[in-house]
Amino acid sequence: MAPTSNEDSSAAPNDTIVMEAFVTTGSNIQRMDAETVLPVTLFDNAQIEARDAETSFDLLAGIPQITEFPKNETSVNSVASRGGNAAASLRGIGQSNTLVLMNGRRVPFNPVSSLSPADSTVNINTLPAVGLQQIEVLRDGASAIYGADAVAGVINYISDTNLQGGTMSLRFGATEHGGGMSSQATLSYGTVFAEGRGHWISTFNIFNRDAIYFRERDRSASTNRLDEARPPFDAPGGPYDGRSSTTNWPSFRLGADATSGQVYWFYPVNGTPQVTTSSLPRDLYMNYAEYQIGQPFATRGSLFSRVEFEISPKLTAFGEVLGYMSNSKTGRQAISIRSSDARVTLSEGNPYNPFGSAFYEVGGANGTKIDGEPRPITIATKLAMDGGPERVEATDRMYRILGGLRGQFGESTWNWEAAAMFGAYRITDRAINSIRESLIKTAALRTTPDAYNPFDYTFKVENGQVVADQPYSNPAEVIDYYTQSANRIGHSRLGSVDARASGNIFDLWAGPLATSVGLEWRYEEKVDYKDPYVGTNPEDDPTVDQGNNDILVMSPKYNYAASRTVASAYAEAVLPLARPDNDVPLVYSLEATASVRFEDYSDFGNTTKPKFGLNWKPNDWIMVRASLNEGFHAPDLTDMNQPTSFTVATPPGALDVVRSNYFTSAGQAADSRVLTRTYSSPNPDLMPEESEGFSAGIVVEVPGVKGLTVSVDYWEIEQTNLVLNQTRSTGDDEALLLAYTQQQLAAGVDIMDIDVGYHEDPDSIDTYVGDPYTLRAPVNDDDRARFAATYANLPQSEWMAPVGRWIGTTRQLINGTGEAFTNGVDYQIDYNLPQTPWGSFRFNTTWSQFIEKYTQDTPTSPIDDDIVSLELPEWKSSTTLVWNSGPWNASINATYQSAIRTDATTTLAGYEGAGSPSYIAVVYNDGQTYYYEKGDSQLQINLGLSYKFGDDARSWLRNTRVRLGVNNVLDEEPALYDADGTGYTGGTGTSLWIGRAYSLSLTREF
Repeated sequence: MAPTSNEDSSAAPNDTIVMEAFVTTGSNIQRMDAETVLPVTLFDNAQIEARDAETSFDLLAGIPQITEFPKNETSVNSVASRGGNAAASLRGIGQSNTLVLMNGRRVPFNPVSSLSPADSTVNINTLPAVGLQQIEVLRDGASAIYGADAVAGVINYISDTNLQGGTMSLRFGATEHGGGMSSQATLSYGTVFAEGRGHWISTFNIFNRDAIYFRERDRSASTNRLDEARPPFDAPGGPYDGRSSTTNWPSFRLGADATSGQVYWFYPVNGTPQVTTSSLPRDLYMNYAEYQIGQPFATRGSLFSRVEFEISPKLTAFGEVLGYMSNSKTGRQAISIRSSDARVTLSEGNPYNPFGSAFYEVGGANGTKIDGEPRPITIATKLAMDGGPERVEATDRMYRILGGLRGQFGESTWNWEAAAMFGAYRITDRAINSIRESLIKTAALRTTPDAYNPFDYTFKVENGQVVADQPYSNPAEVIDYYTQSANRIGHSRLGSVDARASGNIFDLWAGPLATSVGLEWRYEEKVDYKDPYVGTNPEDDPTVDQGNNDILVMSPKYNYAASRTVASAYAEAVLPLARPDNDVPLVYSLEATASVRFEDYSDFGNTTKPKFGLNWKPNDWIMVRASLNEGFHAPDLTDMNQPTSFTVATPPGALDVVRSNYFTSAGQAADSRVLTRTYSSPNPDLMPEESEGFSAGIVVEVPGVKGLTVSVDYWEIEQTNLVLNQTRSTGDDEALLLAYTQQQLAAGVDIMDIDVGYHEDPDSIDTYVGDPYTLRAPVNDDDRARFAATYANLPQSEWMAPVGRWIGTTRQLINGTGEAFTNGVDYQIDYNLPQTPWGSFRFNTTWSQFIEKYTQDTPTSPIDDDIVSLELPEWKSSTTLVWNSGPWNASINATYQSAIRTDATTTLAGYEGAGSPSYIAVVYNDGQTYYYEKGDSQLQINLGLSYKFGDDARSWLRNTRVRLGVNNVLDEEPALYDADGTGYTGGTGTSLWIGRAYSLSLTREF
């Protein structure tokens, strides 16, 4: 039996079409015009197919109101949710302000949070990209309907529940530039039973995709992009040069646990590796992109099943099962050993220590040893390449089970529905070949041949010198001793019980007063667990540091579990004020809507939020709509409960902008990168963020042009009581240091005698005169030498006193006194053309424009606008044209994003020194003037062509549809961003980064 669904059916010319009321996202009241009364964007089957998406991440990337994907599959940081995770952000105000639903109800959230403030958000890849009727995007605040998380709007996946019969689909994908080969199989089946009283549908999907390495794409192949750089960004070590000095060629200092003093290097000089005091040449710096994966290997499976059974004409039982599993593999460069993170000392008896007792002995100048005292050495930098690149495997499991009843109260207009739901999400993240700090230290202290050797060579004494002898790799048993899988397990649970009813209370002169009321109880739980030594060190092990962990380049985090309950009550009403037969001048129809929701949280109290709307039609082809809403966003369980801990930056680390900009302004090389530590503390007293939203728009069904609809909507969101990080400001740090320097110079203090102080960790002495949230080491001789070399190249008015190495930052979340404000305009044109001799055409274009998006930490703080600073694109759009003619179908989809900055910045001196070029935007924002390099816009065009074989085809082709797709047909690269890293932003540029891709889809009905 060939499958059928409501959207495929058509009425004969003389049939009477009965329009049924329905519920759409943003309301619990059934009506026939909800799609136009509410600002809802429908992404239907035709548009879904035109996008030709492999995953939900690819699918949602084509919706303009979804500004970005802060969480995406490019994440490799050890504190991130890695593998197959992705989260969408409507209006650019954070993914935690976007509520994601499946058939109008919540979905278990990913339990691993990586941002601050934390964000327990739905992994959109757990939701199906196939078997859908449509995706509805409510472009308006909806906390009064759905509660927390709906500040920016709602993304609601609507499954196809009308399927009868079966379909089997196969999709094969290939990329033009290699990697990323994919295959996907989908089986959907729907049937009625019990003489039509029951209906069951089920969709099963399995997906497999190969990885793509950064090295396989021109945009990301190298972190050295100096050949693309324009002045003043073309200096080695600048924003276009992300090569790292931490390589397989080690550097070290003499002494145990040494962190200062002469640095020695071991690298090839004229082709021969040797120990030298000369710094590593930049041409030996390492390009980590060679080892990093941009799109993980993935195997995923999903199941959605729904059953309905009519117990009686006025009572129906229903149930749903949603399941998802995923195995992902990603990776990056090998683990780095740095004295700023862990001081690994080679004992004087280590046979591979070139300053050790194997080569030095007091009075031992006998040809085999050199006369001198053996010395231990401490590794300063080393990439542990003999253990291979870091391999990360993530396993995700999610399920949601729902059951309920719905019915009608007698012969009234009132309908009711009640349901119970429970779901859970579990993720296991395994960093397969992580290094135990204490164990590699133990191996380095050995005096036997099984000691750890960081040099990849043995040594010998020749002509009174220690020289490299033979290439060497640490044996497998040595590597196995100090490596282990660093496992992190996250677990979330979500349960709810809800009941709702809707109907008409009484009739008014313009129609019935429709209402809806409901109750909901919800349970949320979040668990974050790491194995011993991975999260924190066991208290009963005296050999390791307490309060820290034992895994190199992985931040310590305490295990924790937290939960909350939420009890809610809500009501909604639609009040008709006028209708056509009331004969009110200039009022074809007029109605007011109102809703309110009360929520009581077990951990911080209660809140009540209303929403009001007005819809006015002066005639039958124009509608003006407006709404005013209040919303809130509850603080995340992580931010209120996770114990104080710190995170370590991802190698190759970050540039200290303050020191680096100062050095480059004096004509010196940029500062070296630092594996910074960021200390975070919980705040159990956090309160919800509050919001007010407003929208107003017009919908025009163009008279005389059947099927053409145009809409324009203005929207704005104002947020207060913001959850903000009290943390470092590089601008404040620089300004305070310069001001203090000039003050001391004016007082007659010599520049080299000015003491700016230091602050090494949150609990240590704090004498630092710069930014209070910045952690810096005391000034040492190396620092003094670097700063002393700058003073001859700068006027005294620009001098900065010697400043110590940047260690990291401190931060704690607070409720701020300022506000965040975002506004913009949505434009949409839909045109279903009348039937033509050449077939039918359907056209849609949707554009979203930002006007402002700023944050003001306090009422007197400068405004920080992301649009002014080119942090977010001003424009995003999606345009689709679909053609059908008999068995043929063709589609074109184009998505566009206006330019953002490249993330390269300079100073006034750099800007003027480059000749004040037009490619640098001079931006006054946040009370300061910035000099940003402008980036490029992005355009992606996807094409598709399909043919469906009919009943007259051969039996093996009958009811089979063949579709060919070409995505990114122009083979465009993503706009340049993060020029010293990936080269693009994974949140909005991944589909372009993949390059031109081809797909073949086969669908058979049965």
